[in-house]
Amino acid sequence: MQPHVISFLWGYVKDQVYIPPLPASIPELKVRIRTAIETITADMRNELDYLVDVCRITKGAHIEHL
Repeated sequence: MQPHVISFLWGYVKDQVYIPPLPASIPELKVRIRTAIETITADMRNELDYLVDVCRITKGAHIEHL
């Protein structure tokens, strides 16, 4: 997966996981990550699909506007 695709997904998950109070244990962190992944909306999945398609079509070339 290309960096901009990872950044898009990680940015959302990070914003959902690292909110106060921060996870106090690894199991709590895992629960927050799973919960964040489960809350990804259809619009976000469409955006991810688009980014993956762009990466595939350009064969992973750097794309400024993304």
